[in-house]
Order: sequence, then structure tokens, then C-alpha cells
Amino acid sequence: MTPKRIQRKRTKGWKMPTNTISVTRPGKWGNPFKVGGTILYDNIIEEINTSQLAVDYFENGIKFYGSPVTKEQIKKELKGKNLACWCKIVDKNDNYMPCHADILLSLANNLTLKQVKNENIRQEKLLQKGGI
Repeated sequence: MTPKRIQRKRTKGWKMPTNTISVTRPGKWGNPFKVGGTILYDNIIEEINTSQLAVDYFENGIKFYGSPVTKEQIKKELKGKNLACWCKIVDKNDNYMPCHADILLSLANNLTLKQVKNENIRQEKLLQKGGI
């Protein structure tokens, strides 16, 4: 089975599924870039105003600029695991919501981001229908 993103919940009785690792802040796998935050880049302060921009900075940090976690650590520790974050999978209009967990899933399992997105959407639809 293809690993997927799990949306963490605070509802009473919710438990994180087996074979799932939390990638929330704070923590080793958390995204340090958050919507509403800022980043200094080439002496310019840029506001992080979308979840996609926060995800892009996370991905670029791992791939190009160095990060507290390496691609090798990601593959070794996260391969085959579902990843849980607070980010919604889809918004109220069923638009996909990007999350740094998508980047981790892609790198850990040698999947394209499109494959990760498609699996997450497929699983979310099953969940909404009560099939999981």
C-alpha cells in the first residue's frame, strides 16, 4: 500500500493510525516555514502568505540549501510510513491543500508529488464515504 498523509485531529477518541509518524511542529520533521511567517532571502524579507509557499521553502531547504534533516535520513526513517500533520487534505471546496508531508512522502518513497497528491485525494474520498 502506498504511504499517505493523515490529517491529525483533536476530536475525542481519535488515535493516530499504526505505521504513522507525526511530522508536526515542533519536532524533527516539522516545517519551520509557516503561513504568516517571514523569511530573509537575498536581503529581502518575504512574507510566507500561502501554504504552497511554505511547502516550497521546506522543499528547497532540503534539496538545495541544507536542512536539519537530510534526504538520506528521510528515506531511512520515513520510507513506507504514513505521515500525520495538522494540514487539511482538501479545503471546503475539495481543492487539494499542499503540505510539507507531501515532500517527505515523495522523497522517502521515490514518488512524484503528483503520485503523492493522487493517493492522498483517493484516500480522502474513501474516508469521506466511510470506506476507511
